[in-house]
Amino acid sequence: MDFQDVDIHDFIRYVGEMTGKNFIVGPNVKGRITLVFPNMVPMEEVFSVFLSVLEVHGYTTVEAGSVVKIVPSTAARSKGVETGFMEKSGTAEDKFVTKVLYLNYLSSDDAKTMLTPLMSKDSSIVSHPRSGTLIVTDYLSNIERLRRIIEAMDVPGSREEISVIGD
Repeated sequence: MDFQDVDIHDFIRYVGEMTGKNFIVGPNVKGRITLVFPNMVPMEEVFSVFLSVLEVHGYTTVEAGSVVKIVPSTAARSKGVETGFMEKSGTAEDKFVTKVLYLNYLSSDDAKTMLTPLMSKDSSIVSHPRSGTLIVTDYLSNIERLRRIIEAMDVPGSREEISVIGD
């Protein structure tokens, strides 16, 4: 895989041929890419590399039956992106997904405040205090990072107010 300043549509066509996936490319998907891999990319990693290239250029995929739509990341939040729960996914791909993150001790509003600066520019986060959950739409690779932060912060005592000596 070695592409020097090629049209992104040519790259998409190449990946389609390599993976057998059918793509529908949105009208706003434009640009040129450069991809330099001095070593062979194993066939099972081609699609992951493809997702990373799209992410770098501000695009993502949305699966719809037997086709994969390629759209700007900003538009993906309102599309039918894959939805799942907080458990570890096993992969950290650069595809756009929605995950429900359950909290045990940390308030969802506090968690949202803490995580918002760590999210990508095209993502969204919704706090639902009554159920103690967050609904996060972002790249899976980033949600995996946020999940690890939640695991570290969501501990007994995290909802208690910290008083300053002298108050």
